[in-house]
Amino acid sequence: MEAADGVGGAAAAAAAAAAAAAAPAAAAATGGEGFWPRSVLDIGCGNGVKTSAIAAEFSLPPDRVLGVELTSSYGGVDVNAAAFTHHLYDGQTLPASVQADSQDLVVLSM
Repeated sequence: MEAADGVGGAAAAAAAAAAAAAAPAAAAATGGEGFWPRSVLDIGCGNGVKTSAIAAEFSLPPDRVLGVELTSSYGGVDVNAAAFTHHLYDGQTLPASVQADSQDLVVLSM
């Protein structure tokens, strides 16, 4: 039981550190004040640590934050995956939400 708590605690600490690191970048990317996205598309989201931090920073519900990844080789989605919607891109079709809606903030990680 302690090992599971330790792993969860480490994951929570990593997510908190990612959120802290993302905050200045989010402020810079959004021009500081006045911009607050209602939707986010994270292309190349990897395991979702950064995506979770962005969702937390802007207090967005999971259905307004989409993380898209080309490969599942990251060993699965981050423990905070409940913070966003994850899509494994097949190289052909993006989720309907991306096709139908505009995105207020797009993050590209390669």
